Amino acid sequence: MALIDDDPLAPVRKPSHEIGQPLDRLSVEELTERVALLREEIARLEAARAAKQASRAAADAFSNHEAKGAPPVTLPVGNLSSLTRR
Repeated sequence: MALIDDDPLAPVRKPSHEIGQPLDRLSVEELTERVALLREEIARLEAARAAKQASRAAADAFSNHEAKGAPPVTLPVGNLSSLTRR
């Protein structure tokens, strides 16, 4: 039985990059692909960081607001109409 390279059920390998790996054996196309991959990962990391910073700022604002004896803050929670019984 011969091995088929174009097996449609075979898992698709995404290009990957290990920080610090040797680059001398990579082609220009492979380097370009990895730069794009790393830029996408940087964007994903920055979005996650921004979300965490916003969450922390909201928690700090809530905590600071209650510490001053002020009434509780109402935080937006989105559309809750899907949770109501009919």
